Amino acid sequence: MYALLFADTGLTTGEISFLLVLWSIVGMVLEIPSGALADLVSRRALIVVAALCNGAAFAVWVLRPSFAVFAVGFVLWGVGGALETGTLDALLYDELTGVGAEDQYQRWAGLGESASLTGQVGATLAAPLLFDRAGYLGLGAVSAVACVAAAMVASTLPNTPRVDRIEVTPRSWFAMLRAGVGEAATHPPVRRLILVSAALLGFSSLDEFFPLVAQEQGVATALVPLLTLGTVVGQLVGSALAARTAPAKLAGVGVILSGGLIAAGALSGSPWGWLPIGVGYGMVQYATIVTDAALQHAVRGPARATVTSVTSLSGEVTGIGCYLAWGLAAGTTGAGDAMAWVCLPLPLVGLFAIRWMRGRVGPAE
Repeated sequence: MYALLFADTGLTTGEISFLLVLWSIVGMVLEIPSGALADLVSRRALIVVAALCNGAAFAVWVLRPSFAVFAVGFVLWGVGGALETGTLDALLYDELTGVGAEDQYQRWAGLGESASLTGQVGATLAAPLLFDRAGYLGLGAVSAVACVAAAMVASTLPNTPRVDRIEVTPRSWFAMLRAGVGEAATHPPVRRLILVSAALLGFSSLDEFFPLVAQEQGVATALVPLLTLGTVVGQLVGSALAARTAPAKLAGVGVILSGGLIAAGALSGSPWGWLPIGVGYGMVQYATIVTDAALQHAVRGPARATVTSVTSLSGEVTGIGCYLAWGLAAGTTGAGDAMAWVCLPLPLVGLFAIRWMRGRVGPAE
């Protein structure tokens, strides 16, 4: 509900857009450098700091609401997001490798996403009641406390010293940065999986426009959150299925089908269209986790977090492209038709996923 807080504080649409752009720029600029840092220092410590940065952002927003403070909050949130992205995945994979259980990465990544999405569903349902009782101050306080709790849990994560621990200097940081970017760019299996992951992550960002599609279909404003929440439920199911095991090439099949399902739902002009949209979005989520697992298995160098950060940055760039494509199409065809047009590349992404992940399967094969 932070966009509503900004508007109620008196910010203009242009000022809100500037804040969102600032958030994106901070995250994109720090994404890969923070990944290289996570390959040198304690990943557990970085995850703790990330959670505290997020909590500080939400706290200052509601304590001193103003344009300048909102900007500071978005910088903090951007820093927190950059520190966590790639770091948690790398920590999970390397700790599992340390006990000879790296083939369980997909299972635990899927369970983690399921837990995260369950929290999102609960928070979405609780937010209106909390806002009614305590306003923006209550929402900010609960959000900040949740981040502090996350930091406390993160402090209990394992932190096994890596065998190749290197002294942290500007030279070693740059060497790690170069190693990670180099592997992402020159190692064919890694490069191909990054391309698939970037496409899936970019498309996943289109959920920002789902409320506009629902509104165009004539859905009452009060019911829009409930319908769009169905896409989160679809992601939850997709994550839960990814925690189980099936041949990885089925992820590509799911991506091919997801394009048709989401397009059909967006073009249906009916609230019932959100059923195939939710199913299709769940398939994209399943494929995202499976592709990430395949990517983690493909990384061979010491800069795992850096490679994963390259993937995240690529996904953000792809997401910007999807935003622009949707915006251009929606201006002439409408929200639903624009969503269908943006779905057209998904079958091609699915075909590449089938080809490039052939032979890779989940942990229980």
